[in-house]
Amino acid sequence: MEELFPVLIFASFVVGFVTLALNSAKKHQKLYRDTAAVLGLNCFASGKYGTPRLMGLYRGFEVLVDKEVHGSGKHKITYTRFRAQPLKPLPGGMSVCKEGLGGKIGKFFGGQDILVGDKRLDDALLIKGERELEIQQWFQQVGVGQAVIRFLDLGSRARLSASEGGVILVKQRMESMDLIQHYLDELVDHLIPIGRDAGNKQDSPVQFPEQSAPKPEQAPVALPVPTPAKKRWDLSDMQAEAKSTPAPAPVLPAAPQSSEPVAVPKPTVAAPAVAVDPRLVRLSSKDLGYRERSELIESLKNQTIEVRLTVKESERSRGLGLEEPYRHGQTVIGSVGPCELGVHCPLGETDAIKALRAGEVQVWKVRVLDWDNFYRRASCEKVI
Repeated sequence: MEELFPVLIFASFVVGFVTLALNSAKKHQKLYRDTAAVLGLNCFASGKYGTPRLMGLYRGFEVLVDKEVHGSGKHKITYTRFRAQPLKPLPGGMSVCKEGLGGKIGKFFGGQDILVGDKRLDDALLIKGERELEIQQWFQQVGVGQAVIRFLDLGSRARLSASEGGVILVKQRMESMDLIQHYLDELVDHLIPIGRDAGNKQDSPVQFPEQSAPKPEQAPVALPVPTPAKKRWDLSDMQAEAKSTPAPAPVLPAAPQSSEPVAVPKPTVAAPAVAVDPRLVRLSSKDLGYRERSELIESLKNQTIEVRLTVKESERSRGLGLEEPYRHGQTVIGSVGPCELGVHCPLGETDAIKALRAGEVQVWKVRVLDWDNFYRRASCEKVI
């Protein structure tokens, strides 16, 4: 009997492990079924304990949520894959991803890479495809390059292709309905500008309405001048007539009979002047080296500074590494002197941020988080 004891222990361990795995699979399937019911999607699974998938129409986009496996053995990594097609088809055979070390090595050995004529995009993206001219023309549309960059910023393994559409890979098991919906919203929000007719309007998730500006003066229309019949219209006669005729007394409006006080509109208070932090000015310098910029960022981190921000536009906050109050909020893009900032605002201020207008000035207290080298602006968060 003593000889069978190790065998029984091992068998109990195996049975317990299998039971836990099956219960986890059932729980995962239930989560996907509940999510499908709430979001109006379809849930499919191969067998009672198979890996579930979500498919269907979400916010007007055909979406798919399933698994994608990279590597094998001890290097095997399973990702949750979120995929959707843009509203308008992408150029035939095109695939786009972020330029990484592998892409640079491929270029060195003659790998196919389409150049679109924008150095910033050519340096940041690895673009492949069968119809080079069509792809180049597609990238020349207003806002397309910026929209593609923002989509690929969603993750290191995000990609865009004509066959798959937009793909986000998340190295995380989906444990809640809110998490699944969060990544679906991220996917759709960043595909909307790509599928829009970018040639007609600038692609930006949220664009502030421009402040009312005076209309440009139109050239006067030449009208036929009638020949004067009498000399009484001469300037000398008009001046003499004006001197001889007394000016009528101004007619004042009658005072209101109501005893209630008249409401006087409050004067518009301009934003107070705030000195620009010299470190921000230096941070935006083009001749600043990587080492010095990193030291400046470190000197600004965890410090609260007051800035006088001139608002330019806003967009939905897209950094997955943001803290919870800021993750689903808005990012206001504006300038402080010569430096451009991207200020992440908390979710509770979303309505107020969307009500801002381009050109407005806001005095906020912010914390500098990092430097966005692609957009060449400081990434900050508004102090709550």
